Amino acid sequence: MLFATQNPPGLYAGRKVLSRAFRNRFLEVHFEDVPQAELETILCQRCQIAPSYGKRIVSVFHELQKRRQSSRVFESKQGFATLRDLFRWAGRDAVGYQELAENGYMLLAERARRDDGKAAVKEVIESIMNVKIDESTMYSLQRPDIDVASFLGCPIPAATDVIWTSAMQRLFTLVSRALRFNEPVLLVGETGAGKTSVCQVFSTATSQHLHGLNCHQNTETADLIGGLRPLRNRTLREAEILKESLKVVQETGTPQLPQSFSDLDSILTNALKSGSLSAKHQAQIQTLHSKLLQLQSIFEWHDGPLVEAMRHGD
Repeated sequence: MLFATQNPPGLYAGRKVLSRAFRNRFLEVHFEDVPQAELETILCQRCQIAPSYGKRIVSVFHELQKRRQSSRVFESKQGFATLRDLFRWAGRDAVGYQELAENGYMLLAERARRDDGKAAVKEVIESIMNVKIDESTMYSLQRPDIDVASFLGCPIPAATDVIWTSAMQRLFTLVSRALRFNEPVLLVGETGAGKTSVCQVFSTATSQHLHGLNCHQNTETADLIGGLRPLRNRTLREAEILKESLKVVQETGTPQLPQSFSDLDSILTNALKSGSLSAKHQAQIQTLHSKLLQLQSIFEWHDGPLVEAMRHGD
């Protein structure tokens, strides 16, 4: 079966009007917006939130649709927020309307690139939630009313070279809150704005290794997942394997000792076939034999930063 989906033609993502000949090949079905009552039900049942929370989240969503002319995150009628944003908002654990409003501000207002756009989002959230949002208090890492480590999902690193200015606290709070709920983060800013620094601080706080990769127009898939590269340092590797093999063979009591690297393959093979080795020595010799076979190849596989991070659980 072949299905085709498309956003309505317009400014959003540069969508063009499809030709009539192409459209005639499909049964064209148009979908309207999800009704407000159904959207509230979806939010409440999928994200397990109170109906009052779902109602106010949807009210903010529809009110922002009316004010999309001030600033646009997306060039569409859903200028300030999309349904994905609503699900992220509802998926965050909020206790009370104050925290619910702050979560919405972090998700919606912080995406606006202009100050008047943030002000419009803040005004709508405050009016519907009936609360006041104070950015300086919300992003402070010394808030007395909450457990900051539990709120961020990670401890605040004590020994770092970072100066905790208000801007750095804001950036660290936004990134930590998003990663706590497994939300993808895209940091956009000029050089020296602190994008890499906040990632390094977060990796230090969570005791994880940070893998860095500079992407450019020539970046390929192999730069991420890895690829085959010529085998290097062959002589050094041969000497290391010969040294390890000599030690293991002496421990097993094999009368024939390797005098050169060329004798190593036959000696290890005979030792494995003898059947008199302990489980420990047999595993060691099998590992050495595998390394020996790898040296006979011209290329070897090198993991990229993505595969390496997955292997180590980073």
